[in-house]
Amino acid sequence: MLRGRRLPLLAMVATLVTAACRSDVPSDPDPRSPTSIAHAIPDGPAAHVEPAPPSDATPSEPAPKLRNRLGESRSPYLRGAANQPVAWQEWGSEAFELAAKLDRPILLDVGAVWCHWCHVIDRESYENAEIAALINERFVPVKVDRDERPDVDRRYQTLVTALGRSGGWPLTAFLTPDGRLITGGTYFPPTDRASQPGMKSILPKIADLWRDQHDEVTRQAQVLLDHMKRYEKTALKPGELDQKLLDGLDDAVRSAFDPTHAGFGAPDGPKFPEGSVLVYALLRSQLNGDAEMKQMTLRTVLEMAHGGIHDQLGGAFHRYSTDGEWVLPHFEVMSYVNAEMIVAASEAYRATGDVEFRRIAEETIGYVDRDGSDREHGGFFASQDADVGPDDDGGYWTWARAEVEAATTAEESSALCLYYDVGDEGEMSRTAHGVPNRNVLHVAQSEEDVAATLEKPVAEVRALIASGRRKLLDVRSKRAAPLVDRNLIASWNGLMIVAYLEAADAFGLEAARGFALKSLDRVLACGYRKGAGVMHTIFDGEARVPGVLDDQAQIGLACVRAYEETGRARYLDVAEDLARLLIDRFRDLEHGGFFDRPTDATDLAALSTRTRPIDDAPTPSGNGAAALLLGRLYAITEKSIYREREEETLRAFAGTVKDFGLFMATYATALQFHLRVPPRVLVIGKRGDAATQELATTARRAFRPGKIVLVLDPAEGKKIPYPADEKGRALAYVCTGQACAPPTNDAETLRRLIETGSRD
Repeated sequence: MLRGRRLPLLAMVATLVTAACRSDVPSDPDPRSPTSIAHAIPDGPAAHVEPAPPSDATPSEPAPKLRNRLGESRSPYLRGAANQPVAWQEWGSEAFELAAKLDRPILLDVGAVWCHWCHVIDRESYENAEIAALINERFVPVKVDRDERPDVDRRYQTLVTALGRSGGWPLTAFLTPDGRLITGGTYFPPTDRASQPGMKSILPKIADLWRDQHDEVTRQAQVLLDHMKRYEKTALKPGELDQKLLDGLDDAVRSAFDPTHAGFGAPDGPKFPEGSVLVYALLRSQLNGDAEMKQMTLRTVLEMAHGGIHDQLGGAFHRYSTDGEWVLPHFEVMSYVNAEMIVAASEAYRATGDVEFRRIAEETIGYVDRDGSDREHGGFFASQDADVGPDDDGGYWTWARAEVEAATTAEESSALCLYYDVGDEGEMSRTAHGVPNRNVLHVAQSEEDVAATLEKPVAEVRALIASGRRKLLDVRSKRAAPLVDRNLIASWNGLMIVAYLEAADAFGLEAARGFALKSLDRVLACGYRKGAGVMHTIFDGEARVPGVLDDQAQIGLACVRAYEETGRARYLDVAEDLARLLIDRFRDLEHGGFFDRPTDATDLAALSTRTRPIDDAPTPSGNGAAALLLGRLYAITEKSIYREREEETLRAFAGTVKDFGLFMATYATALQFHLRVPPRVLVIGKRGDAATQELATTARRAFRPGKIVLVLDPAEGKKIPYPADEKGRALAYVCTGQACAPPTNDAETLRRLIETGSRD
């Protein structure tokens, strides 16, 4: 860990934004690893530097009038600020050149269209003419969509937390003209509130500080950036690869588990879905026969599905729960969260055969089909906002008791109000649709308990709840819905494509399989170029923003899964091309692993810092996904380069597992697959024959996370590594490494070989 003294001037500047590190300051939190550069700058005596008094000097010529340049953006978050009086610039060299020319600090706002407090700060401060005039006169304002530029967001989140602040959105940062951090925080009100400084106080102080102590601010901002660069080089430690690493992570999963309400985190919240942890824990429980870990995982999926974090009418999972009981969510809906929950529910169904997990997965797919995807062209949308405006707080998703009673029959409402704990007061006090005291629907009683209370048969109560739900959903469909971000983010599309294919295999959903392939084809057609990789976003068929590590790795994994499903060589070709791109242009030649941006990418401001993301924060880590891609390509092609780079990547971060704990779940899954290679199932037979399809379907539905299933049709001219059946019947081999179990054409025998292991 880095050692260093507290930076005197920055410590003084930090007093301007003290509220940013208070736990009660509103913001949308960033669920990233607690291990950060903040630990590299320990608390200690700090020199106190008084700010210089304001200068009475007047400029020799009037400042140029800036204009808002967000109108042509493809980001709905940026377009939403196009009519604000703040002269927002998009992130890019032009904005930094302008700041340097004017010798002004930059006000950086990083947020997202789904972020409630981003809308609040927009309305309170950035739509305020007085504050806007102050910003335009003394700053160059730059607005960034964190979904569009995760590389920018990650670096400034790290820098701000280095000053002892909480991370989250909106991220409000003050930068030197070349992009080094002066200070920052999250949400600030327009005026001072108690101990919370407001924009009208902060802005002139920062501007005066830049004007009067320009050189010292620049010097110490560089010191902070240097700390971050040294941290990025040294904090991620290499190590040896063995099962002890995974045993330690298992202990971390158990210790983080909430035995009262399930999930991972503090009993009083907040709690995030942690989809990567769920998938990892199910994998480990299957391999080790760990009944405790299996039950922890299954219970977490069920508790979430029955809670307010799961939209009980539409099927979506919200981003996180503000409480520990999964009742009161932040209502935004993220594509990546729902992709991971579809996979977790599908794997839980494979592990148990419990139809409740199938219901959870299919309801979530139902939401994505209806509201979260482009059915005509293919592709999965990025997110749906929590609110319809800054004064709203989940009004679209919540219900007053009177609304439930008005939409349903007396019998239906009686059952629904008991089942979903709909009361006169509710969890939300804010008024929506003219009605206060709103309820977040969550399953509070079982259908059997409701039936006992109402003295009705369970089947009748079940029917009343089902019909009532349909009526509520119909009423809700007529409300003004929160905005859906129709951008296709490549990495999140990769996650959802894999999720749809997993559900298709688990439940036999041909429509899901077809749409997953259609979506992958669209991403590749619009956003992929051989040798150059995948672009990060696609909007209305137009790709923009260079792809990061996550994009290449997740689309690569989607292509591998598509190859398994179809046998089409073009998907494998793209997956290998993306793997070569990672090795050639993203690889850290000195330490191993991969940077989040290509090594030849243009540096700008904090982007000059090389970072190798290994923590799931909040999406699966780029390096974990890259290791998974390399491992799966090796299993299919047996090309040694993939095995070598996979092992190199895993070794590069092995010494960090203990530090990051649960946030290493994706990496740990890749490590488990490396140490104990999943089985490869080869079904040899005519692709369209019923016997071949039965064996392939059985293999795909069997519970063995990470397994690879390939159908090899002799008529397609592909090399068949093992003998076909002498009588021409379909035959299946289950192999681990170079060792295979005796071939079988019996579906039940095949299932047992996959689930219990052939010779591993």
